[in-house]
Amino acid sequence: MKKKKENLGYFTVEAALLFPIVIAVILFVFLCMFYSYDRLLLEQDIGILALRGTVDGGDKEEIGNRLIVEAGQIYTEKYVALKREAVNLQLKGFSVELEQKASLALWMGDVFRLGPKWEMTAHYRNKRIEPAFFLRLVRRITKKAG
Repeated sequence: MKKKKENLGYFTVEAALLFPIVIAVILFVFLCMFYSYDRLLLEQDIGILALRGTVDGGDKEEIGNRLIVEAGQIYTEKYVALKREAVNLQLKGFSVELEQKASLALWMGDVFRLGPKWEMTAHYRNKRIEPAFFLRLVRRITKKAG
């Protein structure tokens, strides 16, 4: 008595249906990780530039020129797949405001772009400390404490 073999190909059909879905989910997770990593680095770099603008002395034009030069010297090899725009710098009174927009783009040549265009913005605003004001403030505090 021979048993009749039935439905021998159902594992192949299920694998053919599930495999593309599993691969798409894995690629989406990697894309989300690249986005988070690049967004974190972009925010760090803009935050460091804003902090440098508040610490250094000088007039507004000198600080602005120095920050633009430093923004061009940011080490960009650490970014995975980021296309950055120019840094938007505003110096108002005693505050430094920096903003940079970027988008995540994984390119394969010039023809095919993998994944959607996800945009991100890093924005920081810090107050500059005028050295004379800081020294007067410290003297007032030490007189009241002593």
